[in-house]
Amino acid sequence: MKIESLLSFPAGDNPFCYDAFHMGMTVGSNVIVMMPNHSREECPYLIIVNTVTGERIRVSFKNADKEINHANNVDRILKYGSLDGNNN
Repeated sequence: MKIESLLSFPAGDNPFCYDAFHMGMTVGSNVIVMMPNHSREECPYLIIVNTVTGERIRVSFKNADKEINHANNVDRILKYGSLDGNNN
């Protein structure tokens, strides 16, 4: 199992405005858990979002590079405005 910090979403914003790939569920008034799979499928990782601060962490359960790339793409868009860094 591996835990890593991800770039934060803007504080107080709805995480799904920035990440349309992942599904998720609210687990508290300040926490959403996002995942790349349906409940009957194996879950390679979870992303835990503090919706008040925008902070995010990813908890990976196995080596799942393909699935993790989706979360990394969201980070690139947050940081650079696009996947290629050219705001396109």
